[in-house]
Amino acid sequence: MWEARCVEGRTDDAVAWVVETAAPAARAAGATLTEVFRAEDRVVLISRWPSPTAWVEPEPDPALVARAHAWPFHQV
Repeated sequence: MWEARCVEGRTDDAVAWVVETAAPAARAAGATLTEVFRAEDRVVLISRWPSPTAWVEPEPDPALVARAHAWPFHQV
């Protein structure tokens, strides 16, 4: 899961970046599913992988994202 707080007034642009850049990069690297969510000033990318991966999300433009974090989760 990758989550970011967007720069004020840039949420639409940040969401577009995730949809057009980060999600396709995850699928190209082997993710079987990507989902993008938004809430006010946040955008989230959830990706599912067939096995553990060391994939690192592309760096967003700092003009779009004030802070970003990624967490690997494992299904239980």
